[in-house]
Amino acid sequence: MLQENQDLISYISLLQKEHTEISLDLIPPKKNIIEAGRMQHNVFIQKEGITKCVQLLENGTEFIQDFFGVGGLYGEIELIHNSVSKCAVITITDTSVYRIPKSLFLELLDRNSAFNRLIIESLTKKISFKADRHSFHQSHRLFDNIVRLQSNFPLFDSKISKADIANYLGITPRSLTRVLSQLSSDK
Repeated sequence: MLQENQDLISYISLLQKEHTEISLDLIPPKKNIIEAGRMQHNVFIQKEGITKCVQLLENGTEFIQDFFGVGGLYGEIELIHNSVSKCAVITITDTSVYRIPKSLFLELLDRNSAFNRLIIESLTKKISFKADRHSFHQSHRLFDNIVRLQSNFPLFDSKISKADIANYLGITPRSLTRVLSQLSSDK
């Protein structure tokens, strides 16, 4: 549920000492780091906090694609493709992110093999995570999906709103509450 990448965050904190263009931004809850429909001029690597990646669907509803924790990477796809962002990235908790300007990001991809490798690994983890998540959601009961969330992220319902969790699972908040109540009564 919460994508994290300790290797990437460790490496970027070292790179920040060499490259003064990399800034550390502190962002309060409920603020956009990336806005959907806009060109990106920076890549962000999350140092602390929890964020959500939200896509606005054609019917006007929002769909939460991912939650990010320490080492979360976003904005890289838009920079590489030179395209507008399809999703917004919004803070859930107080969050700090390393902001890497486009020119430096592209230069590091070209000239720093360790950085390049970490970015490729991060992208492949995102793809693998989404594939695993979607196949599990499709092939298991709602109850099993929530049990899996609780085992992977025990404090999920204290850090993330029930509405966001329900959105992420593709269910109503009422269905989520019903299953959470059933889980707590089974203990």
